[in-house]
Amino acid sequence: MAELEIRPPRQERTQLAWERILDAGASLLEETGYDGFTIAAICRRAQVSPPAIYARVNGKRSLFLAVFEHGFAPVRRGQQQALDPAQWQDCSPEDLVRGAIGAVVRTSLPHAGFLRPVIWRAERDAEVAAGTREARAGIAARFRTLMLRMPEASRHPDPDRIDMCFRVVFAAVMARIAFPTVLDTGRQLSGDEFVAELQELGVGLILRPGGEQARHAHRARGRGAGSRN
Repeated sequence: MAELEIRPPRQERTQLAWERILDAGASLLEETGYDGFTIAAICRRAQVSPPAIYARVNGKRSLFLAVFEHGFAPVRRGQQQALDPAQWQDCSPEDLVRGAIGAVVRTSLPHAGFLRPVIWRAERDAEVAAGTREARAGIAARFRTLMLRMPEASRHPDPDRIDMCFRVVFAAVMARIAFPTVLDTGRQLSGDEFVAELQELGVGLILRPGGEQARHAHRARGRGAGSRN
């Protein structure tokens, strides 16, 4: 859509100004939400004139999408690093499930201030929803890849079941970010308690009961592979 077109800068001077605009937009979004995310306010904070923004985008909506991509970049990098298969070579299936779920939570919650208005806006704007869906699909694919590495320990080594587990975990994380107190049904959990509950849930959903033998087999196979290399 031409309305949502983002025209990247080509010169160093305009690139620096665009970076200031994106940084200002991300911080303003975190501080004031979408209502305070105005082109006038961003111009004041970034110390640019409106033409500097309109040279890159056609209006607030496309600027919001550009700021979302900019602000989400450190979240995406953290998720890619935390769920890199190379980091999980020698762990047991249970440690893998717990570690992957912990990574999903701990790469999201520190960015709650930025993600909260994005979640709220995605419910009202189809383009923002599409952008967040793409981001969600990326981390879901990395989670799925890790879980499929241990079929001998899984209840059902089926991508659909793994995706179901991811949806439950991700929904809980997004709910905690978007509505930090509304959804509590008991005492408020600390961050570590919240992670631990989701890890227990994931182990129950993905790993079959009595998986200790499978865990030993997994470790033994890893040692055997190590001795052959």
